[in-house]
Amino acid sequence: MTDRSKFLFLLGLAFICATFVFKSTEAPFFWAFLIGFLVCSAGAVIFSKTSPRLGCIYLGVTLFTLAAFEYYWGENVNRGVLEKVETTPGYYQKSDMLGYMPVPGYEGRARKTYGNEVIYDVAYTINSDGLRKSSDGSGEMKIKDPCILFFGGSVTFGEGVNDEESMPFQVGRETGDRYHILNFGFHGYGPHQMLSAIEHGFVKKQAKCQPRFVFYQAIVAHIARSAGLAHWDPHGPKYRLNQSGEVEFSGNFDDDLFSEWVRKCFNKSQIYKKIFGLQRPINENDIDLYLAVVKTARDQLIRDFPGVRFQVLFWDSKAWSQEQEHLISRLKEGFEKSGVQFHPMSQILPEFLKDQSVYELNAHDHHPNGTTHKLIAKYIARNILKD
Repeated sequence: MTDRSKFLFLLGLAFICATFVFKSTEAPFFWAFLIGFLVCSAGAVIFSKTSPRLGCIYLGVTLFTLAAFEYYWGENVNRGVLEKVETTPGYYQKSDMLGYMPVPGYEGRARKTYGNEVIYDVAYTINSDGLRKSSDGSGEMKIKDPCILFFGGSVTFGEGVNDEESMPFQVGRETGDRYHILNFGFHGYGPHQMLSAIEHGFVKKQAKCQPRFVFYQAIVAHIARSAGLAHWDPHGPKYRLNQSGEVEFSGNFDDDLFSEWVRKCFNKSQIYKKIFGLQRPINENDIDLYLAVVKTARDQLIRDFPGVRFQVLFWDSKAWSQEQEHLISRLKEGFEKSGVQFHPMSQILPEFLKDQSVYELNAHDHHPNGTTHKLIAKYIARNILKD
């Protein structure tokens, strides 16, 4: 049996093993690169000629380096095992308009644990319009009644707190229920869901009232979400900037089935995700798109509801890196340039930038706790709605 035949035989076995790991493991590229390294190592021993032996050595070193990066950049397996969220079945459904949305009429519980520690065990109630319950009363909404609309992700929705503890619900209480409250926020949403809900008529359909104020809670992570980098939102509404710098709706993130198949395949690679995929660095185009989406949503709301005041509650959390500091700065500059009125959380919550932990649910969950929701509601009632 020649050296070449021996090597081809090993190559065939390696291909079979690689096919198996791609179907059965969470980190297939790590194992595939490692298998390739082992085959090349064997090849360096099998081949007697210098050229193929050196080829195996160089390729083996490359594959070993790739395997090392796959391992180093791998997800924190221990965290994934320790952290667990359970909700009553039937909580959300797929939506072409929003990617996914809560099921109207849902009543259930959500429980999150970290190991043996319970982080929260709370009730989520979704009304018949598909929005979270945001008031005690059941009074009928009339077309001339004043109301307030809230948009955002889990922070606006009130992840980890009961219905009545969420900030929108608390705003109603702080204002003596003078306004009907509509909470359009949901877990993992970004401004692209807000804009899509507005453009597709969902907001006008649910707002059977006179919106006086609109609040959107912005976090830096929303930049990635509007760029389609959230792994939980593959079917979300897709927007792009045209040559004039205007926002255009272009379907859903997963409309291109071939590109979506390629993305699903290569997103199993930590290297691909870090450089090209869902975990790639945020770029200036992503920031420009995000700011344009927020501005377009504001402008459309003003057209739909003349006289409405659009306000952004911006979570300018303490930056843990230069990149984070740059993103916070760029968003503040962008809001100012677009004439979007915003309220930094550092001006709403006392000592926010010094110790954020007192405002969080838990060391393992950084969503705002019930006290924080109430503090923000008080600020809104006393400093924005006072007029």
